[in-house]
Amino acid sequence: MSSNINIEDDEIETVRSSLNKKLLNIQLINKNGAMRFSFIFDKSEEFQTLKNLIYEYKSKLLDTKITPVKTFLLYQSVIDDYTTLLNRISYFDDFLILIQTDNGNKFGIYVQDTAIPNEDNEFESKSNNIFLYSFETQKMYEYIGNNKISFSIKKDKLIVLGDDELVINNDYYTEGGYITFPLKSFHLYNVNKNIFTGENGKFYIRNLEVFSFL
Repeated sequence: MSSNINIEDDEIETVRSSLNKKLLNIQLINKNGAMRFSFIFDKSEEFQTLKNLIYEYKSKLLDTKITPVKTFLLYQSVIDDYTTLLNRISYFDDFLILIQTDNGNKFGIYVQDTAIPNEDNEFESKSNNIFLYSFETQKMYEYIGNNKISFSIKKDKLIVLGDDELVINNDYYTEGGYITFPLKSFHLYNVNKNIFTGENGKFYIRNLEVFSFL
């Protein structure tokens, strides 16, 4: 009897997970208008929590309430090559990079800036309006660094955050990235463990997605 109940519970959970995924992905389109499906968000609640946090952050920065319009899924590692990343996000006013590691940890990098490529087809941001997001704590950790370049997308290293404190390498499926924890450029007071990748140093990447919340 208990075995049948467990099977039924598993089936219900599978259906619930499927419905959550469908509800989530109704809201996700790419910049050409075609629907895409996120592989990083497991539940619609995860998406809604982060979405609300971003709009609260934007409203605080601009000192006015921002009304959500659209969510664009601009880049997806399972479909897009790493060389197309900058092209996918160019000229969007702000963007959120989500990373899922091989060990299942998930975190985000939010950058409030316009991704305008320079003459070398790279992007360097001097914005201080950046935060890291941990799926584990469901909290944001704001940038407090004083580097001239706070975030960059380069040819030799795909993503560089702070003073090389977090780096995503080109060909990240094989090369991964690395993190120097604690990150001195972010407000991580009283955070005693790596809530982003789990372990310090090298990490490997399962998925990488980039969103824009307009």
